[in-house]
Amino acid sequence: MIRPQMRPTLGVWIVVTVLSAANSRAQDAAPPRLEDRLIEVLRENRTITEAQATDLRRVAEDYRRDEERRLRRDAGLDREIDVLADRLAEDAVRSQYFRGKGLRFTSADPDASLEIGLRLQVRFTQALGEDAPGDDDEPQFAVPRARLSLGGHAFDPRLRYRFLFDFAGTNVDTPVSFPGISDDVSSDARFADLKDAYLAYAFDPALTIRAGQFKTPYSRQALTGAGDLIFVDRAITDKVFPLGRDVGVMAHGGFGGGADDLVAYSFGVFNGEGDNRSNDDRGLAYAARLAVSPFGEVPYTEGNLRRTEAFQATIGINAQLHQDDAHSGLGEDRAIGADLAARYAGVSLLAELHFREDDAVAGDDPSAVGWLAQVGYVLIQDRLELALRASSIDWDDNGTGNSARRESLVALSWYLDGHAVKWQADFGRVEDRDGDGSAADEWRFRLQFQLTF
Repeated sequence: MIRPQMRPTLGVWIVVTVLSAANSRAQDAAPPRLEDRLIEVLRENRTITEAQATDLRRVAEDYRRDEERRLRRDAGLDREIDVLADRLAEDAVRSQYFRGKGLRFTSADPDASLEIGLRLQVRFTQALGEDAPGDDDEPQFAVPRARLSLGGHAFDPRLRYRFLFDFAGTNVDTPVSFPGISDDVSSDARFADLKDAYLAYAFDPALTIRAGQFKTPYSRQALTGAGDLIFVDRAITDKVFPLGRDVGVMAHGGFGGGADDLVAYSFGVFNGEGDNRSNDDRGLAYAARLAVSPFGEVPYTEGNLRRTEAFQATIGINAQLHQDDAHSGLGEDRAIGADLAARYAGVSLLAELHFREDDAVAGDDPSAVGWLAQVGYVLIQDRLELALRASSIDWDDNGTGNSARRESLVALSWYLDGHAVKWQADFGRVEDRDGDGSAADEWRFRLQFQLTF
């Protein structure tokens, strides 16, 4: 069947005409490529033949395609570089500085961290010994502490580690003998000490297990860092009643209310011989501490620089027992103690009471009673603090009769950046009396600068 020829309507004709004109204008608006124009000029001037112009156009088109592929490849490479840079930034070790704590380096994942801290104390002491023989009244400069701490977590945020080294060390006199020489020669040196070295795993806020070398849980002031005191150093009771650092294992934790736990406990088993020493008898040492904070926990930092308005108080009780097998004429020694720390509106208070008894195996058992009381008041918030301290130790049957030691001090601390950077001065009287009547009484002045980083 032959269909009749259809003639375009006027509307169709107008649409076709408009589209054709628009396409023509779009083509006219697009500028010719430079290489195409050069080829066209050469052909029009008959510098090249039509066949040569066709070959040149093909070469130009191949070049354009190669250039487009190169641009796409470079763009893809740039994207890959950006992705790699972002990945490296995400995986990079992050560093942070905490005032008074040091530097912390943390991996992108939660698997590891490293905290580095430094503490340096430079001290001047001038003692005026009234009854003490020798050189007790000679002025002296000293570096009592030069410590490097390393800590953090490994493999799991709950698995923490800590190392603490003291490069100030202790004086060690080493005798040296030479063949053919009648007199011995001694060498005096200061050896660096390993103070802390332990691992701790937090199963729960209420239970953490710590193993290694660290402070035994006895006496609040002993557990307070030497850099966080409101006097130049700890009281005289610190050298007699706490066991100090030892090697062993301890369980500790807290419960009863968030960061300010109502109850905190510690219980540990140790060699009983002190830091950096192995056990030399068949006994062990046990130490325990229980602290209750009915009005909010007082942190283990002395003073109240921020003038805390809320009343805070922590009551602690301590006990320790060191077994011994009488291998050196010594039996068990035991101690119990209690302490109270409180602070309010610029005032800080610390009081401790201790009793210790040693089993002498033969003869009377020596015992000692000691106490400490100190109070501080912040005169200028975050800057200036005045403090008073009195402490005492009384011995019974300690080999020279009934001995005693007393300490009465006043201290002034100027804080440049909290406990991290500070000047401290204390002055007072220290009395040391033996049961045989000998004495070493003195007035003492100490000035110390501390930097903790």
